[in-house]
Amino acid sequence: MKAVGHDAGAPEGRSGLTRLGYRADVQGLRALAVALVVAFHAGVPLPGGFVGVDVFFVISGFVITGMLLREWRDIGHLDLRRFYVRRFFRLVPPLAVMIAITLIVSALLLSPSGTQQAVSGTAVGALLFSANIAIARLSGDYFATAANLNPLLHTWSLSVEEQFYILFPALLYALLRGMRGVRTGPLAAVLAGIGLLSLLLTVAPPATSGQPVLHWLAGFYSPFTRSWEFLVGALLALPLALWRQCSQRASTALGLVGLACLLVSVFQITESTRFPGWWTLLPTVGTALMLLAGCHANGWVTRWLSARSLALVGDWSYSIYLWHWPAIVFAKLLWPDSGVALGLAVLLACVVAVLSYYGVERPMRTAYQSRSSNVLQPILVMQAAPMLLAVGLATAAYTWFGNLELKRSMQTVSELPTGWGPGDCGARLPVERKQLERCRLLPSATGRPIYLVGDSNAMHFSDGLAAAAEKLNRPVITLTMGGCPFADATLVLSGKPEFSAECRVAFESHRQWLQRQPAGTVIVGMVSRYWSDESYQVLTAGLPAGSSRAAQMDAGVEHAVRAMQDAGHQVVLVQTIPHFVAADYPMVDGQCPGWRVITRRCAVASGRMPRTFADTYQAFSRHGLEAASTRTGAVLADFRDYFCPDTRCRTDAADGTPMYMADGYHLNRSGSRMLGPQFLRLLERD
Repeated sequence: MKAVGHDAGAPEGRSGLTRLGYRADVQGLRALAVALVVAFHAGVPLPGGFVGVDVFFVISGFVITGMLLREWRDIGHLDLRRFYVRRFFRLVPPLAVMIAITLIVSALLLSPSGTQQAVSGTAVGALLFSANIAIARLSGDYFATAANLNPLLHTWSLSVEEQFYILFPALLYALLRGMRGVRTGPLAAVLAGIGLLSLLLTVAPPATSGQPVLHWLAGFYSPFTRSWEFLVGALLALPLALWRQCSQRASTALGLVGLACLLVSVFQITESTRFPGWWTLLPTVGTALMLLAGCHANGWVTRWLSARSLALVGDWSYSIYLWHWPAIVFAKLLWPDSGVALGLAVLLACVVAVLSYYGVERPMRTAYQSRSSNVLQPILVMQAAPMLLAVGLATAAYTWFGNLELKRSMQTVSELPTGWGPGDCGARLPVERKQLERCRLLPSATGRPIYLVGDSNAMHFSDGLAAAAEKLNRPVITLTMGGCPFADATLVLSGKPEFSAECRVAFESHRQWLQRQPAGTVIVGMVSRYWSDESYQVLTAGLPAGSSRAAQMDAGVEHAVRAMQDAGHQVVLVQTIPHFVAADYPMVDGQCPGWRVITRRCAVASGRMPRTFADTYQAFSRHGLEAASTRTGAVLADFRDYFCPDTRCRTDAADGTPMYMADGYHLNRSGSRMLGPQFLRLLERD
């Protein structure tokens, strides 16, 4: 999101859209856009404030196209080399400084397990103009928790713009050469055609999880679904006679309608709105109308946007955008519940942004424009230091964070159990939508089958179970449902209306499928929160609606067990492993930053949780599974003694190997494998 308005023209008299020089109203529009983004990120109740990014996209297309067309008109060709070098000098030095400092702070405040790697990978992507690709792979959904822990998340839009800056000038150059000059009609037709294709891709039906290529092509971070916004701005910059001049009344009308569109989008678009999509038209059209309003200098909106204070903030907008998000992320990590701290962080970010503008951004641009070696060379040397530092830090952090024996343990913590590898085997989907051949471990084994069912706290047993089954020559089928228990009950999760139906359909499908399979052993595992978390409402057939959540879950588990026994299966209920999720006993995630890992103050390094605390924390689920086992005769497996060999529960084995993933309630691959002997003793009695 770049404040490149120094290349744009200013409205003067009746022909502001095509005038050379400084466009104060464009800078004011930038100020409005960055204010929306910062306010949204700071928690101000503007649900669609993130559309400020789309405002910047339209402005960028308008400014860059106007600048290139003026160059063609003045000298008869486009100097692409000069354009690219100018963009580099204009944008990369302040970006590199921000990345270098952010990486240093991140090393102390963020977890070295996963989060730190995502940040450093994003840094590499940002310096290579591909942060949007890195973020889509490393952090996922823009509104997800994992993404919001990434202090470089905002660089996705910078990379999208850079990709536009790289490709569009070359395209425009080819079109101008082919048309032998600026032929407005044909040029507009080509750009409009490309923009229409991009828009159609944007509003096409969303890709499914089984179509990752389409998901990327039409996703939030994709340049293909954003190109049409740039091209809307580009079309505005074409010298069409209709846009060269207008009356003051027309300018005011255009500006007011555009401003209204933008305001409506800010309050009507939310995180749950499919975006980009049809709704993206609203802020895009609104921005275009506000740019068109510059056709007369005295239109009300144009005068307002041209105010000196707004134009000055517009000059700073690139630096403000660079610094605001890292400051907000770090403030939330340090003081998660303090609105005052968040406000002070935004204020500090603005101060740093102004210093960056006058100390880095503006001197670098001035030095390049002067073309004086006496001025340019010292500043190049000065700017090379943070750029090299940023590259070095990003590469080093991505490859390896710290020393202190962290490398092995962090890699171990991040290893997913084998059962999670196939993808949809653990998804909240009906069996018929899963690729069953990918869910079979030891498919050549000839003994009685073993079926692993439940939620992700069942799936993380896959390696230990497979190790035991291999010794017994028994195949294993892993069919779990992420977030859903294997219980004949209806769960309603607060804030997620689709959850109940998905869980119910998935459970019914899995139960019916298991009832048709050869008799074997059904291993059931699940987390304890279904019994105790107030976010869930549980309803089970045959029980009054007023029954407690725990009673409803107990009955649902018992019904599911009896259905499996009636189908000829032996059922094993596995007690939930101790969960290190309470504030007093965290694992290495957002709650356990790098400095605590370095000083060995986290559960992954030295943590121990009192066994009495673990038993109390999971009392409802433990009692419920014990009762279901007693009433049905199902085998009850309890690995509590393995994780809690004395008065405390451990996250690492006796040799120091971490057994848990960073979230504190899933086993990693090593932890799962260590349960192999436990499962072997269990299955030998079957």
